[in-house]
Amino acid sequence: MKIGDRVVLIEEVNMWGKIYEKGHKFKIYGDSDYRGWDLIDKDGNKIDETRFIQHKYKLDIKDERKEKLDKINKINSKKT
Repeated sequence: MKIGDRVVLIEEVNMWGKIYEKGHKFKIYGDSDYRGWDLIDKDGNKIDETRFIQHKYKLDIKDERKEKLDKINKINSKKT
C-alpha cells in the first residue's frame, strides 16, 4: 500500500467516538512511519496511526486488481 491508495474496512472500527462499519472506504493520505497509515474518508473523517488496526482494512478491490494487472503487464513486457 502507498499514499493515495484507497482502502475498505473488512471489520467494524470504533475510533475516537465514531463507529465505521465494515465496507467504509478511506484514502491513505499520510504515513506515520512505524505507527501506520493515516486514513481519511470522503467526509473528512480521519483515522491516523493505524498500525494496530491494519488487519481491519485492505486495499479497495479496484486498486488491488489494478496493482495485480500492472504486475502481470510488467512481467509480460519483459518477456517480449
